[in-house]
Amino acid sequence: MSDAFSLKPFFDSLGAPLATHRDIRHARTILLIGGEPEELQPLTGKQIRQAVRNGGAKLIVINSTPIRLREQTSQFIHIRPGSEDAAVLALIDAESVETAATKLGGGLD
Repeated sequence: MSDAFSLKPFFDSLGAPLATHRDIRHARTILLIGGEPEELQPLTGKQIRQAVRNGGAKLIVINSTPIRLREQTSQFIHIRPGSEDAAVLALIDAESVETAATKLGGGLD
């Protein structure tokens, strides 16, 4: 595998470790931003479903496309395509909420 396709630099720059399947299965709340885990990572999608069905986890999905896991959600937040970055920004930086809301498809009154 070529270093040009390595994701190691990306994962090294994260502020926290990625969740394992065990972490997902025992989570109390799962926030999924973008993507379709049941298509891209079927085992991860299965762990999310089991966490919700068997473990009572609360699933919150922020996505521009309705996904199959939507049936399992406590809350589905539909956003404009390509605005997942704005959703993350709104969650981590309170000063950027108004800018993010505009990009996500709404505004604050």
